Amino acid sequence: MENLSQNQYNYFFGGINTMHSPHKHTNRCFPFTVVVHVNEGQYLCYYKDKIIVANSGETLVVPEYVLHDIEMKEYGYLSWAHICAHINGNDILEGYDSPFIIGSAFSNYFKTFLNALNNTKIESLSLQALK
Repeated sequence: MENLSQNQYNYFFGGINTMHSPHKHTNRCFPFTVVVHVNEGQYLCYYKDKIIVANSGETLVVPEYVLHDIEMKEYGYLSWAHICAHINGNDILEGYDSPFIIGSAFSNYFKTFLNALNNTKIESLSLQALK
């Protein structure tokens, strides 16, 4: 039987539909996944020589340890969270080496997930606890 104690989920912090003024942050590289749903506005992610644009209704996902910059050129509203999810000790996004966009059709599920996640007091959840 699989050892579920190695399956771990951690929520660090986030926000629900928070207003953000224009800003830019460079040289970001975190030991957690960044998930940002754009409720209103546009969120830019610079990765190597690419510009990845998340528009209203879309979700940007930046896997662990991916060096990137972010920018909002105008005011906007975001729902976001910094999380880790590991199965058998491995990051669930281990095969992804660059940020990516989840389109608006599926992105609404992430918005619902982020809102629920940010409304809970649970900071760390092991799959073992779900048994």
